[in-house]
Amino acid sequence: MLKNMKRFFALLVSLALLLIMSPFSASAATASPIQTISTKGGGGVAIWADGSVVTWGYSDFGEMGVGHPIGTNQRFPLANTGITNARLVSAALTKTLIVTNDNVLYVAGSSGRGEINGTVRSPTVFTRIMDDVLYAEAGYMAVYVVKTDHTLWAWGAPDNGMLANGKTAVDYDVTLTPHKIMDNVLAVEEGGTFVLALRTDNTLWGWGNNTFGQLGVEPCEIVAKPIKIMDNVKSFAAGDSHTLIVTQDGTLYALGNNLYGQLGNGESGGTVFAYDGADSYKPVRVMGEVSEVSASGYLSAAVTIAKTLYLWGQPGGSYAPCPIINGASAASKPTSVLSNIGDFAITANEVLVSRTGSGERSAGLPVYSWGGIAGPYEPTKLAISALPS
Repeated sequence: MLKNMKRFFALLVSLALLLIMSPFSASAATASPIQTISTKGGGGVAIWADGSVVTWGYSDFGEMGVGHPIGTNQRFPLANTGITNARLVSAALTKTLIVTNDNVLYVAGSSGRGEINGTVRSPTVFTRIMDDVLYAEAGYMAVYVVKTDHTLWAWGAPDNGMLANGKTAVDYDVTLTPHKIMDNVLAVEEGGTFVLALRTDNTLWGWGNNTFGQLGVEPCEIVAKPIKIMDNVKSFAAGDSHTLIVTQDGTLYALGNNLYGQLGNGESGGTVFAYDGADSYKPVRVMGEVSEVSASGYLSAAVTIAKTLYLWGQPGGSYAPCPIINGASAASKPTSVLSNIGDFAITANEVLVSRTGSGERSAGLPVYSWGGIAGPYEPTKLAISALPS
């Protein structure tokens, strides 16, 4: 199954789905020279406060966007992408998307399922593919775009009904041109096998796989069309099979699979195959005073209004647990890990954060990373120099 394939690749090479912060994030602190960061594991992408973009790490599919050859299986140092007016970045397993201040969408990386501009190709430098883009999400085998008129479009492979076009299989009827899904959308995020979208009226909607009730209705295999999950939503995140939701008053709720405690309510249990045990299709209250959330695999993360990072769940699941939660490899309740957070992103077993008060741009990239198969397993400042000239 695709879900198991994702887990396998994420844990094998320390890559996973990127969960993007909402464009209305309160976590991008002005005290940090970094505006936004993203990661797909084994590296990252950062937008400086002036809009310039740098990338580092593995670029097996050309996803760093600086011309590295495909298939090198090599970590590369910090590099300047040449884009100078970016405001949003989304990194997935094989591709990176950047949206600029003038609403242009650029992409670099693999397009094995036609998910880059409706063609099967792999640009190794950032290539302009669409205008009038408000928000973009790099999925595993699809791309999701919110246009400036707030319409949501998607193209790529229709696995688990994630394109909301009535198709569910990976290997047939790949959509090569953008397909309109719905109106009045602010942001979108792809989980392991499902999709979430926040609309302009602050309602959260979802579709795709609902085996564990992550879409807020009684468990079923596929929800083919968008359904409303919750009102009064400020922020949200999609994990492998669980959903995190922050309401306008800063209260965090979770629903879906709770096999490894990723719902954060102090419980855990069930199976990897079906709704059972501690899973919940009804929202479970987790904590208050939350600003932003992220989820990937069986790992959950939240940053509070006080800019403290909390982690819970089981990084890496049962395949390769990673001790990144203050030295522990699992927690069923939110655990305080690091303070002074600017922006943050996670994969199934890795954390990447920028910190406030980290110094000026000339002092180097103020980004901390920990996790992955090889560690380190505690917050460690990346040993990379300042932006090259």
